[in-house]
Amino acid sequence: MHPQVQGVTSPPVVLVPQVDRSGFCDFKLLERAKVTFFSARQAENESVDDWADRVCTLAGNAYRDLSEEYVLQKSILRFCMGAKERESEERVMNHRPVSIE
Repeated sequence: MHPQVQGVTSPPVVLVPQVDRSGFCDFKLLERAKVTFFSARQAENESVDDWADRVCTLAGNAYRDLSEEYVLQKSILRFCMGAKERESEERVMNHRPVSIE
């Protein structure tokens, strides 16, 4: 065993409480919403405005329990990463917008 690893213990496993399947906040639905958000790309015929709206909707679904500031940061990043035109991505990255509007 490597000397730097010897004696190091792994972090404890934390069990996630069971979620009531009849509840609004189903874990599997949240995970699916996050996967959909992370994999979103601007469609060929989708305008920049429509793309921004879709990103905001997907982010709201994926991060509904988190702060607006966090959701906005994730939205801007996804907008840039999924934009079909590199111009849109560069413009957003260079201007550091405070909103996705």
